[in-house]
Amino acid sequence: MWITRQRWEELYFIHFEGPADIVRRAMPSGLELDLWNGNAVLSLVPFRMTRVRFPFVPSIPIFSELWEYNIRTYVRIGNKPGIYFFTLESDNPLATWVARTFFGLPYHNAKIKVQMNDRGLHLTSKRKQWHSELLVEKSSEPTADRDFDIWATERYSLFNDRSGRIQRGDVKHLPWTLEPAKLIQWKGNFLDYVPGASVFHPRSASYSKVIDVSFEPFKWENSQ
Repeated sequence: MWITRQRWEELYFIHFEGPADIVRRAMPSGLELDLWNGNAVLSLVPFRMTRVRFPFVPSIPIFSELWEYNIRTYVRIGNKPGIYFFTLESDNPLATWVARTFFGLPYHNAKIKVQMNDRGLHLTSKRKQWHSELLVEKSSEPTADRDFDIWATERYSLFNDRSGRIQRGDVKHLPWTLEPAKLIQWKGNFLDYVPGASVFHPRSASYSKVIDVSFEPFKWENSQ
């Protein structure tokens, strides 16, 4: 039984690589950090969310559309790979409140401005002391990171620390269709959500036009 369905549009996966110990220190206990060639990966993922709905309830316009970006890393419990979010920034206060209140996810309301065209996306975001700006564009160059892209995106679980316990939410969608992209410009302190991660460096980026997803109910990882 799904608990929410959504459409994600105009996604950019912007990956940064750096020392694993920096990320480990910022993670909750109970999660194992997944590494790529011995390094930790932090990813900034901006996208537009549309068609949000819940069981037996139609999509409500005031709630069902928003711009979001998240900062995530890659983890596992046992043989189950997944994603851990350090923050999810949204420009829809109602959706932010619902996600924090009912699902315990680290959503925050931010002032997000997006300019988008056929070439790419320019995003600026501000929230209290946090500010971000990036320009990312689609690329005509063939990707040399196919194995990495699969490793980073083909993950169908998210893990969350809720009151000191780890919960897992599984997501269902078709395999990603990814195109190469390039980070043209970035500035701000968004990597500081992970203390010390300002030393991380950009490694690659990719783009996906649209994907439909559904979420299953969260489960406690240590429940029987």
